[in-house]
Amino acid sequence: MVADLEADISRLNSNISGLEADLDTYNKKRAELNSALTLCEGRLKEANAGSTNIKATISSTPPVSNEPVKFASSGSASERNIYSVLTSDNLQVIEGIGPKMDEVMKKYGVHSWKARSENTHDSLRAILDKENPKHYRIIDPTTWPDQAKLAHQGKWFDLIKMQKHLDTGHVHVGDSETDSKVEKILIRLGVLKRWKQDDLKAVEGIGPNIEGLLKAVGIETWRKVANSSVDTIQAILDKAGKRYKL
Repeated sequence: MVADLEADISRLNSNISGLEADLDTYNKKRAELNSALTLCEGRLKEANAGSTNIKATISSTPPVSNEPVKFASSGSASERNIYSVLTSDNLQVIEGIGPKMDEVMKKYGVHSWKARSENTHDSLRAILDKENPKHYRIIDPTTWPDQAKLAHQGKWFDLIKMQKHLDTGHVHVGDSETDSKVEKILIRLGVLKRWKQDDLKAVEGIGPNIEGLLKAVGIETWRKVANSSVDTIQAILDKAGKRYKL
């Protein structure tokens, strides 16, 4: 009986070893499938966001003018492509110009950034005085030609930088910055997103879960993320488990 029982124990131990090997194989496959699922979910999220942006752009973009949009030679293709939704007849990218002023300019033959850049302060002032000398006297078009020239040349970074120091078209005094008109339009079109201060999800690749992991160890601001080494962040992800291996 002892010999029989020992034989049974040996057989059961062998079965257990086989089952453990199978379990290890299944766990590896499960980890691979979880990684693939996470990747697919990320791609689906990107696709949904892209679809939303495209719909917003289609519904909000003005009719395309016959003059092609030009881009600066600097910057990556993806960075330059962000601004392709802005057509050259959209005069409202210029700080100080709203729907009504856009209408006035086009009434007097100024239909594009190029045409606007070729106007002088005096010629723009003459248009405003001719349209409504009393009502438009307060408007200062001094910076309009320079803004239009940057837009026409596709120097969007320079235009945004310039606009951050403008207030309704006027150069404001002091170190404080205002929101750029170009950025406001891109946000409205869904191309850019406005983030709250220190929202870690503003960083490409960080979602709600990873944001939670970082904040749990005291990395709660953009500055702290910027000052953290890749190895530090990688260690946090590794410690969180296999689902963050990607």
